[in-house]
Amino acid sequence: MNYIGSKLSLLSFLDESINLVVGDLSDKIFCDIFAGTGDFKNRVKKVILAVF
Repeated sequence: MNYIGSKLSLLSFLDESINLVVGDLSDKIFCDIFAGTGDFKNRVKKVILAVF
């Protein structure tokens, strides 16, 4: 669901940027500061959510 304040439009930018810096995420623990997207949960070993 897309709503005001949604980070959905940033996901491709974030994904490209993170892959350039970190590389493969499959064995990494990831802190998802945009936890509402849930986009990284299937790409990493473990997700730490930062909910504000």
